[in-house]
Amino acid sequence: MDYDQATKTAEKLLRIGTLSYKQISYASGIPLWSIREIQTEMNMERRRLLRVLRKTMLEIGEGIHGAAINEEKLHDKFMAFVETSQALIYGRTITEEERDDLWSFICDVDGSDLDEFLSDFVCGPEDSEVKIMTRAYGVLHSVYAEMLIKHYDSENITPEDDRGYEEDKEEPADDAPGEDWEV
Repeated sequence: MDYDQATKTAEKLLRIGTLSYKQISYASGIPLWSIREIQTEMNMERRRLLRVLRKTMLEIGEGIHGAAINEEKLHDKFMAFVETSQALIYGRTITEEERDDLWSFICDVDGSDLDEFLSDFVCGPEDSEVKIMTRAYGVLHSVYAEMLIKHYDSENITPEDDRGYEEDKEEPADDAPGEDWEV
């Protein structure tokens, strides 16, 4: 196993959080001191992402409470919120297709409802890390659930044209009640 792969394995095991440094060192083949350094770097990155998320949430709050709402700026802040939340909560970056779907999703939100929709994304300056993470987790899941519902509903819409679609009519079974049975 090369060192990069071993480092990725150690990072995944550290994210799980149930193993000791010694166990992770043994499982990944990386020295114990290196495991501690990786954990320190991961903690620093987590704190950095949390600061970015807090800043983004505060900026969303300022944007929806201003006299003139700049929709494009709020759309950009929404995207920054989702990207940062995904990196912070799941340690992943969103794909281009996902980015396009999210952009379409936020652009479909009516401008008059945008401030109400984004109000769930707002935090206060003194909110704890736990409160910010809980809010981000909840909002992120509701956005993805809503996107999935809209996608699913759009796949199941019947065409609305003038052609007459016949629904399948159920034919009665041969042994339906009320009919004479032959023995």
